Amino acid sequence: MSSPKIATTNSWLFPPQTREVQFDEKWNFVGKKEKNCDPDDPRDDDLGDDWDHTAIDPEHRLLLAVVPGERSAENCKKVVQEVYDRTDGKGAMLLSSDAYPPYATAIERSTGSGCSPNASRGRAGRRARAGRCRRAWSMPR
Repeated sequence: MSSPKIATTNSWLFPPQTREVQFDEKWNFVGKKEKNCDPDDPRDDDLGDDWDHTAIDPEHRLLLAVVPGERSAENCKKVVQEVYDRTDGKGAMLLSSDAYPPYATAIERSTGSGCSPNASRGRAGRRARAGRCRRAWSMPR
């Protein structure tokens, strides 16, 4: 068995050369759904709905950040901040998300400039594409 010519564990460029980031969130539940939890039962305190806020680099198929917790503006802000930190705040990127309004606010605050979504209407009967904005990071540390 021969070893590779290049060390495979050290071949990733870091910070990643990310040009596009897709922000999204996914729902799941722990133990049981929130509607079935009893607020008076202390055993149900850690059970119920949970959201994972994610940031994905689709070009490199790289998961840049995950923030678990409630679906909130604060968690949107955290995932955007993690992307900024992990990409070292460099480069102009295409930042896209679904229509969840806290992402637009978090992206605008992190880039320091306004961001207008340019969603296309698509054909009749088709869902409009997510809003996108192209901004360079300019968040102060």
